[in-house]
Amino acid sequence: MASPDAHHVHHLHGYSPAVDPLALIDALAGGAVDGEGPQRAGAEAGPVRILDAGSSDGRHMVHAMCRRYRHPGARARGVEIVLFEEAPEVLARSLVLLCAVLDDTLPARARAETFLEIHHNAVISQRTAAHVERYGKTVEELVLAAQEGKKRGEHPAGTLGRLLDFGGLKYGDRDALVEALRNTRRAFEYDMAEAWDKRLRKNLGERYDTAKNVVDWDYQMRLAPMGTPAPGGESPADAGTIIHQLHFRSWRLRGVAYELRGVRYCEANRTLISTASGRTQEFKDRHGTDRGRSVVAKGFWGDVLSGPFHCYGTVCEEPGYYKIANRQWTRTAVDVAEHNVVALLHELRTGGKYEAAREGQELPVARKAEGPTTRDDLIDATSAEAVQAQEGAVADALGVDVSQKLSVDDGAAGKAAAAGAGAETEEERLEAEREAELNAAMWAALEGMVVTCACGADVRRAVTGKSANKSAPFDAVLVGRGAMHLIEPKQDLSRVVRPGTVLAVESVKYMLDVAKENVDAFPKNVAALLEPEGWQAVATPPQEPALAKRWQDEKLVVDGHVVFRRQ
Repeated sequence: MASPDAHHVHHLHGYSPAVDPLALIDALAGGAVDGEGPQRAGAEAGPVRILDAGSSDGRHMVHAMCRRYRHPGARARGVEIVLFEEAPEVLARSLVLLCAVLDDTLPARARAETFLEIHHNAVISQRTAAHVERYGKTVEELVLAAQEGKKRGEHPAGTLGRLLDFGGLKYGDRDALVEALRNTRRAFEYDMAEAWDKRLRKNLGERYDTAKNVVDWDYQMRLAPMGTPAPGGESPADAGTIIHQLHFRSWRLRGVAYELRGVRYCEANRTLISTASGRTQEFKDRHGTDRGRSVVAKGFWGDVLSGPFHCYGTVCEEPGYYKIANRQWTRTAVDVAEHNVVALLHELRTGGKYEAAREGQELPVARKAEGPTTRDDLIDATSAEAVQAQEGAVADALGVDVSQKLSVDDGAAGKAAAAGAGAETEEERLEAEREAELNAAMWAALEGMVVTCACGADVRRAVTGKSANKSAPFDAVLVGRGAMHLIEPKQDLSRVVRPGTVLAVESVKYMLDVAKENVDAFPKNVAALLEPEGWQAVATPPQEPALAKRWQDEKLVVDGHVVFRRQ
């Protein structure tokens, strides 16, 4: 389904909430992950196999990694995820995001903020740009090592090298992936703010001068009526969407959806740079067809209409984020996204569920720069400004810095500060040891898991063909907007699945450039393609009592997908 935005060539983020593939298999295949279901007969010895095709950001893969501990069978048998993207730049971006999740040089909170900044924003901070360059170089080393014939685990990246497998990539695909990863270097200059503005001008045309009004209309008339899938699948009709209007407007106009206080966003998010090919319209032939030279342009060819909010920001397991006051959500999609990523990191590093707040405490909010401001935020800001003003007045009167004068003149205070510094140093040492233990546990939790990378325009050659897939059939297949052609009969998807395989196809529900009648017709159109091939549509949650109970036990909320099961 073509987008009305002719410059939207590549999908660089998803348009639906992330799904845990292991939970989906357990819920719909009757415990197949742990070897309880009849579909697993004779296959218990092999790993659980998942195909993540065209998700555009690897979010399903991240959920499977972080929540693997919930499925003892998956830990015992291992998990193999085939990550397929048609464009090498999109695969490179997914791998950079994975590196942000696994970056053991950062504490969990900073890691989550870095991840969301890369995922959500078109322009990022200098600190995050440095991390992106480092991640790109790390993955590039792994690809080049695979090209030299080294096996997994034999290259400098160590544990990450044992996780990622590039052995199945063709030489041309490896070269294209390396080139895409080199786009992340800060030496490659690109003005993302200007590129975003040009996309807006092209998209809005004469309406550019009233861009803010256009964005607000899209929010009120298209996004808000879609609601938010609260736990249990219920969404209050009059509450609208949990995506806040200020955040949506900021992303549409500036490309910044996740903005922290005190951070300057001045660097291009180079993971969003991709290559588009086309033909110049220099003249028309005798049939009236445009003719010209073939050209290739490197730049920003992603989405500027729908936004990345739904990937992590609208569905979570913590019901406290779905409270409503005065017919408005008390939390926003940015709060939910930060909670989700922090919770995923916690589960990966500890093997236990994350508790956002103890009983009787308020849930944390994101350290964002824009959005709804609470009364406490205003009080804190006013108090801080008052203290700064008072210190400034005293400094002007005395001619010295107040904080410096106190620290120099007061000997007792100096001794107390020294003692405090010693205690802080000890606390930092203990915290560093704790972080090292958690990171070691994280890498241990990833043992037995493999991510096989694949890319290319020919999905049969890369994934479903006889030469590409010589392993066991897949237990779950997740198809995103970047690989919708995979469900066509000629792509031989049925050859790489077994009875009981679960298929989740990303819908166009949250794509604002798709007409409502096309959104409503999408499930029927997909079913018309898949049912003749032996797939049966499954309601979410399912109607069968046994499956419905497992669905409830897994706390699954599958939104923005059409789900099928292989007969």
